[in-house]
Amino acid sequence: MDTPLAIAVIVIWMSRVILHQIKETRARWDQKDAEERELRREQRHENRERELRLRIQRLQRSDCY
Repeated sequence: MDTPLAIAVIVIWMSRVILHQIKETRARWDQKDAEERELRREQRHENRERELRLRIQRLQRSDCY
C-alpha cells in the first residue's frame, strides 16, 4: 500500500469514528435537554397547583370572616 493511500484511508476512518462520536454526544445532549425540559414542566405544574391551593385556602379563610 502506498503511504499516501494508507494515510488517506486512516484519515477517512478516523473521520468516521469522530463523526460517530459527535452523533452519540449530540444524542446524549438532546436526551438530557428533553429530560430537563420535562422536569421544568413538571415543576411549573407543581408550582401552579401549590399556588391554586394557597389561593383557595385564602379565599376560604376570607369567607369565614
